[in-house]
Amino acid sequence: MDFRQVPKVKIMNETDADYCLATVYGLLIRNNVNVKICYGTLLGAIRNGKFIKGDGDIDLIAYKEEEIKVGNLLKQLKEMNVVVWEDDIIKVKYKDISLDIYFLTSNLIDKLLTRKTWRHGWKKRFINELYLIDGYKTKLNGKNYNCLSFAEEWLKKTYGKDWKTPQNKRGNTLTLTTNLWYLLTDYRKYRIKMARRGLRLIVRGYL
Repeated sequence: MDFRQVPKVKIMNETDADYCLATVYGLLIRNNVNVKICYGTLLGAIRNGKFIKGDGDIDLIAYKEEEIKVGNLLKQLKEMNVVVWEDDIIKVKYKDISLDIYFLTSNLIDKLLTRKTWRHGWKKRFINELYLIDGYKTKLNGKNYNCLSFAEEWLKKTYGKDWKTPQNKRGNTLTLTTNLWYLLTDYRKYRIKMARRGLRLIVRGYL
C-alpha cells in the first residue's frame, strides 16, 4: 500500500485475494491477535463490499507488541511466502497477491496526541485512537472483518470527500493535502542531499 502514484502492478485476482485475506485473517483471529482491515482494503469493503478494482495489495493493521507472535503464526501457512519487511511491516505473498500487515506503536508524543503510528523508512503514518476502538466490523465479499471504528469518517479524512467515487488510476485517491506533503518532503530531501554534497566539496577544497 502506497498512497502515491505508483508504477503499474499486476492486478489482484479477486478469488486468490479473497482466499489470502480470509486465511491470514482467520489464523490471526483464532489466535487472539487484534487485527483489522485498513487503507485500500477498507475503502473497497465500505464502498461496495469488494476489493477495489485494480488494487495491487491487501492491507491489515495490528499492534507492534504482537509482531513476533504474528510472524511465528504466519510460518504455519506453508502455501504462502512470508517476507519480514523492514521497520513496521510484514509482507505475505500468495501467488500474485501481496498482503501487508502494518504494526502500530506509539512514542511519548503519539500518546499525548492519542494516536498510533507505523513507519517504513522515512515514511510515517498516523491513525488516531478514535478510529481504533474495537468491536467494529464490515463485510468484504460476504465475510465479516474487523475494521476501523467510524470508518466512513476516517476514509473521508484520508482519501478526501469524494472517497465514495471510484478513481480511474491506482493511487489517485490521494488527497491534495497529502500530495502536497509528499512533494514538500521529496523537495526537502533533495535540498538536504545537495547541502551535504556541497559541504563535502567545501571540506575537500573544491569550493
